[in-house]
Amino acid sequence: MIRAIRRIENYRIFKGWVPEPGTPNWESVNVVYGVNGSGKSTLASLLEEFAAGSTTAGLRIEVEDGSGRRTVADPSDPITRHLHVFNAAYVERNLKFDEPDNQVVPLLVLGEQAVDVAERTAEAEARLREVQSELPRRRGLAEEANARAQRQATACAQIIIADLETLGGRYAGRSYRANQVKQVMGQVRGLEPLSAEALEADLALVKSRPLARCPVPNHLIFDTADLVTKARELLAATVTAVAIDELQSNGAAAAWAQAGLPLHEHRETCLFCAGPLTPERWQALDRHFDESARSMQRSLDGLIESVGGVRDAAASAVRALPDPQLLHESVRPSFVTARASAVEDLERFAQDAARLIQELERKKHQLFTALELEVEVSPLDIQAAVEELEGHNSLCDSFAERVQAAARRIELERVRAVAEDYEQALSEARTAQEAAERLREEEAQLVDTLRELGRQDLDPLPLAEELNDDLARLLGRSDLSLTQGDAGFTVCRNGQPARHLSEGERTALSLLYFIKSLSRHGASLADAIAIIDDPVSSLDGNIVAGVSAHLWARLVAERQCRQVIMLTHNFELFRMWSNLLDRLSSRAGISFTIQEIRVRSRNVDSTVRRIPYFKHWPQDRGLRNRLRSEYHYLYWRAASTLISCKTGDDLENELDAAAILPNVCRRLLEGFLAFRYPQHLGNLRNGLEEAAGTIDDSVTRTRILNFLHQYSHNEEAYTGRDIARPETLTVLTAVFELIAYCDRPHFDAMCRSLDLDMGVLLSEP
Repeated sequence: MIRAIRRIENYRIFKGWVPEPGTPNWESVNVVYGVNGSGKSTLASLLEEFAAGSTTAGLRIEVEDGSGRRTVADPSDPITRHLHVFNAAYVERNLKFDEPDNQVVPLLVLGEQAVDVAERTAEAEARLREVQSELPRRRGLAEEANARAQRQATACAQIIIADLETLGGRYAGRSYRANQVKQVMGQVRGLEPLSAEALEADLALVKSRPLARCPVPNHLIFDTADLVTKARELLAATVTAVAIDELQSNGAAAAWAQAGLPLHEHRETCLFCAGPLTPERWQALDRHFDESARSMQRSLDGLIESVGGVRDAAASAVRALPDPQLLHESVRPSFVTARASAVEDLERFAQDAARLIQELERKKHQLFTALELEVEVSPLDIQAAVEELEGHNSLCDSFAERVQAAARRIELERVRAVAEDYEQALSEARTAQEAAERLREEEAQLVDTLRELGRQDLDPLPLAEELNDDLARLLGRSDLSLTQGDAGFTVCRNGQPARHLSEGERTALSLLYFIKSLSRHGASLADAIAIIDDPVSSLDGNIVAGVSAHLWARLVAERQCRQVIMLTHNFELFRMWSNLLDRLSSRAGISFTIQEIRVRSRNVDSTVRRIPYFKHWPQDRGLRNRLRSEYHYLYWRAASTLISCKTGDDLENELDAAAILPNVCRRLLEGFLAFRYPQHLGNLRNGLEEAAGTIDDSVTRTRILNFLHQYSHNEEAYTGRDIARPETLTVLTAVFELIAYCDRPHFDAMCRSLDLDMGVLLSEP
């Protein structure tokens, strides 16, 4: 059964409609009263279109069956096949009253074709139940597999972010998501896995900081071969000067004497011994230290300086080699080895250079003696260490590119590691989704098949006699009857095809047809959900009771429908059904509600909109008993609304009052004046004019006449137009002032009966 309407997106007066708090749920039997324009027929039409497959209104209903409660928004749900709506559209659609022979579609058929249809219907319904049971499972499998794939992609993205987020850009935490992983999935097919060592190296690289370039020495090889050759030549040479014997054999003395020559120029005595310096001695010294001796000394000093320079340059180059910790790890070990070798070679090179210098120094004291050089100085080569430095600098220059390449390898490896499971999950999702799509298509085909089977016209053998008996009971006469032809029923009057059926006759016949159609083709009445909209709106008053009793007997008392929802603006029908429901004993096992549908006005986006809402009929049994007549209800409704407006400063109360004034107050005055001035029965204008003439208060009389001019000229009030809000309370008060002026005892008795504060009703608004 339908338990509640949860939402209506857009359908006539129901726009963005949701139930208000306190809205009654529907039970097995429901009777809903509402004045014209409250939305009853709109609701019936909405349910009818939904059962026919329309989703344009965005209807969502809560239903309950053997499988529990659920929300239904799809007309293919099994519940919609049991929805049956009786309204004006049903009459027009199902009974061809305008046809020459007034044919109607057969209600029930028997025979071989009927059995075949019943079997096909049962098979289709059984398969539909299987499909509708399997479809959610398949969709669930597809959703679970897709969710699993999504979780895998998300987890992979989180791993990649943990590895590479420090690089920013593409791998930033806010940028790298599951979608990026999915884009890479197609690029890892056939990719060889990365070894653990290579992955670890790449991770270390992307987490490392860029290192600075190291300066590279310009001179890589320090070679003294030419200097050694020159030294050998100088050591072997001798000077051509006339030597002084004591100086020739004593190099130290010769050096000392040569150093003192500048100090003794222009002196005649020695500074050391104070002995005389004779011309002959000066001549001997000049011959000993002649130009050839001085030239060799200069050559020796120059060569000593050159050797020392090479030695010092080599030492500087080796000392300039950087600390190995400043280099990339990949070149550090080989650099350490090359640097240690350079340091060791430098020590040997320096020692050899020192011995060479020592030999040259010795030659300076033995200018007149040929010496042999026994020293060899091997070249110093630091090229191996420099090559490692250049490798380090190259790594520094390409650091950004290498980091990006390593990051790409890491990304591909992480994605490759989950790709198989991800593709498997997607494959499972596709398989389940394809199966669900096939089931959905089959479901639609089965629904269409069942609808077509339900519309098939077979060899008719209708229950004409039963229909004719019901029709005679409803109309109170037997002149109308149904006769069976090859194509269906024909409506006859006194045995001849009927012409010009009255609206009441059509409605009565349609209603009987509807009741029979609830169990057509063997369908169970116990499964039917009957929504009946104003079944007596066009019937004569003297047969309303018969229709009410017939509906109650057929749908509630004898063969109870799963659910009946009666919508009516006829208070007499509402009163009959509410009385029947109130008298049900608990042993009947029938749950029911008695409701009212009203319309309130709301200010929505600067526009006043009329919005329907449902509420319980008064729960107080005493008040309900006093509202058994329409006049009592109209009096209570208008009075309680006026009191709410006067006792509470609420714009919505005033809008509600404006909404009920045109219809409720007119009908209230019609009822009151019909008894007060029976001579004007059926003429509201004359009754109001006579009543107004009895009023001494000119203000009240003017208000009543204004109401008369605006709202008494039509047979039915125009419910789509509210009275202007500033006038509402004034006019409502005037209505009750009129009743009080014309019949104060009646006014007082009604207020006491309905628990209304008469002082508030008559007070100035």
